[in-house]
Amino acid sequence: NQGNAISFYDALSASKGDYFCVLDGDDYYTVKYKLQKQVDFLDSDTEKEYTAVTHHCLRIDSDGAIHAGNVAVYEEKTYTYKDFLSLKFYYHTSAYMYRNIFRGNVPEVFKREFFRGDNPRTFMHLNATKGKIKVLDFYGSVYLYGDTGIWSKMSYEDQITRNIKMFQAFSDYCTEKWEKKILSKLIKKFTKMYKKKKPEQKSFTKDAYLLRVDRLANEYHLATINCEKTLYKSLPIDSLCETVGFAAAAERNIIPSKRPESDKNNILIIITDLDLKYKAITSLIENIVKANKGKKISLILTNFEDEASLKEGVKKFLESKDIELLFGSSEKVNKLDILFQNLKKVKPSKTYFFLGRNNSFSAALVQSVYGENICMVPYKRGYCIGMGISSFDYYMTGNSGTYQALSDIFGSKVVFVDNDGIISSDKDPEKFPQKGLRIYEINKKILLNGKSISQKIKDFCSKINNVFLSKK
Repeated sequence: NQGNAISFYDALSASKGDYFCVLDGDDYYTVKYKLQKQVDFLDSDTEKEYTAVTHHCLRIDSDGAIHAGNVAVYEEKTYTYKDFLSLKFYYHTSAYMYRNIFRGNVPEVFKREFFRGDNPRTFMHLNATKGKIKVLDFYGSVYLYGDTGIWSKMSYEDQITRNIKMFQAFSDYCTEKWEKKILSKLIKKFTKMYKKKKPEQKSFTKDAYLLRVDRLANEYHLATINCEKTLYKSLPIDSLCETVGFAAAAERNIIPSKRPESDKNNILIIITDLDLKYKAITSLIENIVKANKGKKISLILTNFEDEASLKEGVKKFLESKDIELLFGSSEKVNKLDILFQNLKKVKPSKTYFFLGRNNSFSAALVQSVYGENICMVPYKRGYCIGMGISSFDYYMTGNSGTYQALSDIFGSKVVFVDNDGIISSDKDPEKFPQKGLRIYEINKKILLNGKSISQKIKDFCSKINNVFLSKK
């Protein structure tokens, strides 16, 4: 082992593919489509304007807390070489995919001390191509920021020193005056940082972070609740929930390299709340029972602690269907802990998720752990959290319009369940008329009552730092 600089140089020299990415041993990917989306983007860029593509990444500290740095910006962005030199953006190693532009002729400079890591790698690619960086708007990886990492174990002063030496190395490599001028300003700026205190960095427990996601999702819900025949989803929020949940499952050792054994006789339903007046939901629960006749069915109410807090008639309804009731909330235990404990207890062969409008905890629980994950979509309008989660095996609904709209996006993964519990994947439009229902990404420009919904979203997305960084 000659160090990671030589290891990277040797690996890149041996690489023959069109693209490459780097993943450090303690970091990990969190959504199934991460690499495919990046490959698809670079493939579509036939003019090769972009030298790399990246996405959002969660930094998780050694105590398990989430660092509240970059959050979803709800739009895809493009950055230039000048933007990079001016420090207008930073994305972690685990988030990047690069074009293999040095194939067969990898610069020796990559072997040098200050040309290893994500920033030097991005610098070399942008310097060589003068191309662009594309930021796809989803979360796809975790950066574990512990006490043993090459960067994280350094003192604040040593980090400043290393950055200054890196900028100087960049300047020595550059040939254009404008490049050197920008880097000279950076060196002066960072030199002054020795006299300043290390900036305070906020972090949150996973439960606290998801509560802030709930607040943002609720804004989406309120902005779209009156949208007739229109369902909305959000890939940034869905991938964020899935990433937080993946990290929580990994910390609890329930996402190993091999799936743990599930109990083929156990079925699990996860739902935020259960109100018997919402017949679309109770009918789907009844249909699930019919479709799984003879199996033990458990139901987790994620927002309830005990029977005393249940709505009228709920306990009697569940008992009549022979459904075991579990609770997903407690004042004494972290919510994610309770949810994952219940998941390990049941070990379901199938889990049916009623994700709702703003329950990020249920969305975070959707992981490829036990058996199949099935997304239940009883709604016909407004925002629904979790539809874009990559760990869903199927989507199920009992509404014909919702069925066809889901099929347009998720294809063969969508099934219909009728009142007898019979499941079908028939896509015949005569049997299942669409009724004009459509599903959109909430960050797209869509007309709503003569106004652009994207403007409505911008109104409360401008408060996003308050949503995530509020001390309340």
